[in-house]
Amino acid sequence: MRLNEVAAAIHRRMCEDDRFGYSWEERYGALPEVWEIGGKNYRVNVGDYECGTSCKTAWAIALQGTPWEGCLDGYTNSTSARRVFTGSGLFEWRPMSFLAEPGDLDVNEQNHVAMCQSQVPDILSEFCWGDNGAYGNIRGDQSGYEAYVHGFYEYPDGGWDGILHFVGTDADAGSGGDTSGVPVCSTGDLPMPRFRVAVMEGKRKVWLDWMLGLHDEGGSSDTFAGIPGRGIVDIEFEGGSLGPNGWFTKNMKGDKLIGLTVYYDTPHPDRTGYYQAMYRVHWLGANPDWGKYEYDDDDGGAGNDRDQLDMVELTICRA
Repeated sequence: MRLNEVAAAIHRRMCEDDRFGYSWEERYGALPEVWEIGGKNYRVNVGDYECGTSCKTAWAIALQGTPWEGCLDGYTNSTSARRVFTGSGLFEWRPMSFLAEPGDLDVNEQNHVAMCQSQVPDILSEFCWGDNGAYGNIRGDQSGYEAYVHGFYEYPDGGWDGILHFVGTDADAGSGGDTSGVPVCSTGDLPMPRFRVAVMEGKRKVWLDWMLGLHDEGGSSDTFAGIPGRGIVDIEFEGGSLGPNGWFTKNMKGDKLIGLTVYYDTPHPDRTGYYQAMYRVHWLGANPDWGKYEYDDDDGGAGNDRDQLDMVELTICRA
């Protein structure tokens, strides 16, 4: 399969899988899986995306194991799409009179990005508005229209500005990257870490409800500990819930939590195999965002070690 065919197939599969929904909170999915596309394996994070990050991600996945892997990392939102994609050398900017091909992107540079699935008829795949707006979404597609495949339409808010057309016609799909070390989330009876975070209410430190992995014991559907926009001042784990010799470290700047490292010690690896903590954090500051997933202490922990954290998401996966 050509690279554009792989990207289109991945994006279509994302849009047709109800585990994928629209959200600006998550933006880059959550739980890693390995997908087989065209006889090759690709790493995919299942969860919520917004319109542009879903398209960027489908293409980034297609580029795994090729010389162009990582060339789209500068993408932030629809306003940067033309610059980043054309800057890779794999795309050209074309007017809307051009007949888009599979994998091409229809772009409204202020608001939206969708992907072409077929030229005739002109079919699009796209991530649209979420179930509760841009924030507070339940992970996954609640309506069937958070992410879906449908016929071409004229974008209502100013129309489409142009098409990012894939021009790497001789570029075949790569190896798909090394997926041997990609964790798969546990669905067994392994005890999940129990943890909670604290925020300030006036001059008083208040502990929020306990999390059991991705489950909020307080009854909400949140998969993270914290309150969006409220800085975390402390975090704690229930004794023993990180395994017999598990540990965590807090990176503090004054009374602000700015980083976190978690290590899970598997109680009985001879019977279950090894497990590891899989976690990520969201930070505040001038450029609030979710960081990438970390696995135990392999990459020095989570956080940018500068801005205060407001959300922590953590579970256990197979090593």
